[in-house]
Amino acid sequence: MWAQQREWPASGEIDIMESYQAKLHANAAWSSATRWKPIWNAVGVPYTTLAKEAGFADATAWAQQFHTWRMDWNETLIRLFVDGRLMNEIDVTKSINETADHMNPLREPHFMIVNLAIGAISGDPAKSTFPAQLEVDWIRIYQ
Repeated sequence: MWAQQREWPASGEIDIMESYQAKLHANAAWSSATRWKPIWNAVGVPYTTLAKEAGFADATAWAQQFHTWRMDWNETLIRLFVDGRLMNEIDVTKSINETADHMNPLREPHFMIVNLAIGAISGDPAKSTFPAQLEVDWIRIYQ
């Protein structure tokens, strides 16, 4: 068990899969100079786009299937994929906190998230569509 050294977002975050506003998101965050204000490397792709690219009739049909997420990570890059499609590429050499310590939280223990973001950006759950469901068959880590 590790003790979190910094508060969010200075502690770092990778959203392997996040869903809100009818989009699939693949993001990373670290700290700006302002407390609790992240710097985002964020990509959101509409479900309709993912469905069309994969040959599904609509976003609902796409969402009813299981999909494979993958994160490739080396010393300089994190690449986030869904079903082989590159969603985002994060340059780890540039994910430096703008706080006094200038640490790189993606090179130390940080948060890795797979979630439905209830309330989206504002945090207000009234802005979410219900019912909502997230099914995870398995998560594996290879080194």
